[in-house]
This record gives sequence, structure tokens and C-alpha cells, in this order.
Amino acid sequence: MTTAAFVIRAIETLALFSSVQAADMPPLNQLATSFNAERMAAGFMFDIEAKNNIFIHGLDINTKAIGPAKMEFWTRAGTYKGHEKSSSEWRLLFNSTVQGNGLDVPTSIPAGSFSPILVNTDEKRAFYVACPKGACQGYILGTEEGSVVESNSDMIIYEGIGRRFGFDGAIYSPRIWSGSLYYSLAPTPEPTSNPTPVPTPNPTGEPTSLPTLAPTANPTTVDGMLNKFQTSFDSSTTSAGNMFDITTKDNDIEIREIGINTYKRSDVNIQIWTKEGSYQSYDKDLAAWTKVADLTVKGQGLDEPTMIQAGSFEPIAIRRNSRQAFYITSDGPNIRYSNGSSEGKEFGSNSDLVLYEGVGKRVPITAATMSPRVWNGVLKYEIIFMPTQVPTPVPTPAPTTTPTTTPSL
Repeated sequence: MTTAAFVIRAIETLALFSSVQAADMPPLNQLATSFNAERMAAGFMFDIEAKNNIFIHGLDINTKAIGPAKMEFWTRAGTYKGHEKSSSEWRLLFNSTVQGNGLDVPTSIPAGSFSPILVNTDEKRAFYVACPKGACQGYILGTEEGSVVESNSDMIIYEGIGRRFGFDGAIYSPRIWSGSLYYSLAPTPEPTSNPTPVPTPNPTGEPTSLPTLAPTANPTTVDGMLNKFQTSFDSSTTSAGNMFDITTKDNDIEIREIGINTYKRSDVNIQIWTKEGSYQSYDKDLAAWTKVADLTVKGQGLDEPTMIQAGSFEPIAIRRNSRQAFYITSDGPNIRYSNGSSEGKEFGSNSDLVLYEGVGKRVPITAATMSPRVWNGVLKYEIIFMPTQVPTPVPTPAPTTTPTTTPSL
């Protein structure tokens, strides 16, 4: 890498760590592969594996672009292998413009550009970094797909594949992604502020110290221990699906399971879509939504919860004091719900979230919208910890008019 490249990287890194400290964030660590590109491609899929609980906050890419460049950043739980051609099995985290610094010079998708990604110890997480404009990213030829490229005490980066843009583009293997990942260690779980609903069968010999007032950073998921919010299952009408909003209160949450109301006792096809903010003004705009599930479940019959179990879809993380919209639909009039009184009116709440009256939908999404309607369903979720997003590490547009008398370190 040239001297100029190191200078640019040093300035960006200093700005990044300064912004992290200003936001009272944990320090960010970095794991990088080589920036000595051998060839070019539009996109790369690769896996990482966590050795400790970590949050991925940002990344550097290796692009030939100098100036504005459109980039996409996708992720999914587990490996990319077997999922290379299906966008519905991935979650789009970033779809915007970056400021390209040229080939073999790191170009940042900085912390704060997307919600931090939690990767637990011994878990794998797949990433797809893509350039819609074509072969704009540098890479290194690999030796064996799935081989270790780089590792440290917290994480492993594996060899993956290069590809043309999109999920139907040609694939080239093996390839080594050229880039860096910025991450923080997830806080060590602490005791919850509330006792567990069911005590352990045998108490410990010595009691623990007083619990902290904050929830655990990564609570253990135990069958039957997820938090639950349920609406009415006293349905009055049928259509293909519902759109509705929830707002969170003082905790970050992660939706792990969702229950629906269907009259069917046979297989029913279900899709789950979500978006930040409200569904209102987007009830006919599928491009505004992210699909998190497309599956078939066995219906449990009228006014009985039919559960979409944990692991069937990418968990939906929602920050505290935020609004999140849901679009849950079938391929025909299979979903039961209730008539509402006023669209947007609070229907129900608990200590963590509020659910509002929404609308009913026919299929496709551009078809009729019926209002007001109350979704009949169940949300099961965990309380999680999502670090505060930090400002992007970009220098100020103009320098100060008077330089400091002593240079900063």
C-alpha cells in the first residue's frame, strides 16, 4: 500500500476512534485481509466465525472507484454456501453511496451506516459485498473455498467466492475478499434485573451478588423463556395478510418467533416482510420492504396461533424507542384478523412494545388495502443490547480557520 494510502487510512481511523469515544462506545477492533488486489469483480460472498461474542459495526472495501460509488452490503446467519442465488435468504443492511478512494486504498462503509450485527461465539455469519456498477472491487485469488484467510483472538475470515452483480450472476471460486471488518466485543452477560420465571431445580451453594439494573447483553434463549406479546385471536374476517406497526419502549428487542391466525389445518405459505418506520404510504410499494421469511407452515386452525418458530427467519432487531412495520402475507385469503376502530390507534402494549391497528391486504401488494384492521398474532422476542450508533468517520468539510499551536498526537 502506498504512503498516501496509509495517510488516508490513518486519518479515517483517527476520526473513527474519536467519534466512538465521543459517543461513549466501546473501542472498535479491526481484522483486515490483503489490499494488494490481483483482479476485479462486482461482488464477494464470504463467511466469518466468531470466537467471542462480537458486534460488526463497519467495514472497508477495496474499490477502484475514486469519488461516489454505489455499494450494497448483505448478511445472513450461517454460511453463504447453498444460499448464493436467493436474495430472500439474505438481509440488505446498506444500499447507498460511499466515497471511493481508489484501488488498494481502503474505502469505508463506516460504523453507524447500518445496525450493528451480533455474532455469538462459535457462530458463522455470511456477508455479501456488491457493486451494482460492475467489476469495481479488487480481490485476491484463493486456494480453497472455506480456508482461513485471516484470524485473531475474536474472529476468523474465510475464503469465499467472487461473482458478477446480483444473485443470478456468475460465480468464481475460490476468491479472497479484500477488506477490513470493524467490530467491538459484546458486553459480558450480567444477571437480569428481574428474577427468572421458574427457579432452578437446585439452588447454588452460594448466592450471586446483587443483579445489575440493566438487562443482559445477550440473554440465553431457553425454550419457553422468550418474552411474549399476543393480540386478539377473536377473528372476524379473512384476507391474504396484514400490515401493522409496533413501537418499542426503553429496551432493544429482537423478534425471534411470530404466530399467525389461519383457518387452515393444512400447509399454508407465509411471507414476512419488515421495514423501519411505518407501513403507511408504503402499503403498495414492495421495494420499500425487506423480506425475512418465505416458508410453509402447518396451520393450526381458526383462532389458534400457528407459530413460525425461531430459526425459520432472520431475527428482527429493533432499537429502543423506534417504530417498525410488518407485512405478513399468504398467497391467498388464508389469514384471519379482526375489524379495527381507527387505523394507527394503539391496540395493545406491554412493558417493551406497543402494537397499533393497521390494515388488511389482498395479494399482490398492489391490490386492495382494507382499513382499519387488527392483526391477530403473537410476537416472541428477546431483550438485547444494541450499542448506540456512532457518527460516520468523515472529516469536517473545511478546516478550522486558525491552526492549533501544538499538533495533536
